[in-house]
Amino acid sequence: MTAPRYPSRLVCLLLAVSVLLLGSGWGPAPQAQEREVTVSGQVVNGTPDGAIPSDLPVTLRVFSGEQEVGTYTTSTDADGRFQFAPIVVSLPTLSATQSATQSATQSATQSANEQTTLQVETIYQDVHYFTNVSAAEITTDEVSVPVNVYETTDDPAAVHVTQLHFFITVTEGQVWIAEYHLIGNGGERTYVGTVEPGSDQRTTVRISLPAGAERLELHTDESTEVEQRFVIEETGFADTAPIPPGDATTDILFNYALPYREGMAVSRSFEAPVASIVLLLSSNGFVLQSDQLSGGDLMNTEMGPTLSYTAGPLAAGESLVFQVLPGAWPTSGTEEAPVSVERNTTLESIIGLGVLLILLGVAYWWWQGGGRRGALAFPSFLSSPPSRQARALVQKLAALDDDFDAGQIEPDEYQRRRQSLKQALKDALENTPQKGSR
Repeated sequence: MTAPRYPSRLVCLLLAVSVLLLGSGWGPAPQAQEREVTVSGQVVNGTPDGAIPSDLPVTLRVFSGEQEVGTYTTSTDADGRFQFAPIVVSLPTLSATQSATQSATQSATQSANEQTTLQVETIYQDVHYFTNVSAAEITTDEVSVPVNVYETTDDPAAVHVTQLHFFITVTEGQVWIAEYHLIGNGGERTYVGTVEPGSDQRTTVRISLPAGAERLELHTDESTEVEQRFVIEETGFADTAPIPPGDATTDILFNYALPYREGMAVSRSFEAPVASIVLLLSSNGFVLQSDQLSGGDLMNTEMGPTLSYTAGPLAAGESLVFQVLPGAWPTSGTEEAPVSVERNTTLESIIGLGVLLILLGVAYWWWQGGGRRGALAFPSFLSSPPSRQARALVQKLAALDDDFDAGQIEPDEYQRRRQSLKQALKDALENTPQKGSR
């Protein structure tokens, strides 16, 4: 079983949009050089009183772009520590007069097709745990990589949906809905699910679709994983991915269509409690209506105007019901005025700016790939999973933001490091190869 360590696809999309929205000056790509680095670290059991057995296998994979160029193995000692023999990797050139921060900035502008990513992985109690390190983070010849593991449980009591996002559009007589579930675990053990009667496969999250839903499409980071990860059921599907402790350690992304009828009601309920919900509607001439919804504010974005709503929290099993109705949108100036990004501070305060950018990311890819090509083309905005480098860089950006919020980084240093990581992410996203989503 593989434990996703971060909400990879949509976080990458949100950061792609943040690059588009915030903008910056991108410098020329530097030359790469071969450097010898030593990778070491420690496997830490995050469950109180949990032990790390000696000789736990640890694997180091080296990627150049999306191509795996080296695989190395070692084992932990009695304290969970590990170290690999020195390896040679391709990194941006660093002169004797340049600082580590400048090195990170240089690595950020290296071509995504050439960027080096390190992935350290271990398997504990049949669950995969890993940590990615991007080229932008390799600033010395010694790289320390922590890997957290946990004991397991089949008790779902601590599982919750941290945030639930809907993106809705009405086109050609159908309502297309994409749902993004950001799932957390408030416990101290990885939830590995339960085995249903008559089955030999564990499932962790079960999702039922609205009555009449059709054209279900599920999305994962790798096109070959859809059938491996999800189990299709009569009323929906089940996920098999384990859920490690943390506020947002697993994500599920899927879309479906409903026949449009004027005044139609969409009803959604979920097994786990839901902390917060955001809905974005991109079809002008339609609105959402429900006593459970707040907002309905107009957001002008790079891809056009969108109505935003919020809801929640929901208890486990409680339904969210809303109608899709014809209705006029609020005005935002003349049609000739250039589209700008308007901050909705009320929405930001409820869901956080990062989550708002997630939703803008969904909207952007929908607009670029599906929304303008008709209902059948809708899923195409998800057809290119972000590269391994992009996923690693997302982790680093999230960690950097957390450190800054905690007061652990000075503002100038934070801005320098964030700028370099954003540049690296931009390059990685621009060079993501096209793939199908299934």
